[in-house]
Order: sequence, then structure tokens, then C-alpha cells
Amino acid sequence: SHDNSWKLQQATNLSYFINADHTSSTSLGYFAMATQDNAK
Repeated sequence: SHDNSWKLQQATNLSYFINADHTSSTSLGYFAMATQDNAK
């Protein structure tokens, strides 16, 4: 379904983001801010 596809895409994006720079708290902070902006 479209819903499952969206969830899979979000999980893929999250995994990529974490793996892209898992040593940097700055990148994690950026992701947190982006998530908060999207939630508004």
C-alpha cells in the first residue's frame, strides 16, 4: 500500500542519514531540527 511504501522510504532515509555520519552529533542535531520543522 501507499502507507507501507511511505514508511519504508522514511526508514530508508533515516538509516542512510544515521549511517552517513554516525560519529557526528551535529548531523543528528540537524536531523532533529528538520524533523521538528516537518512536524509543524
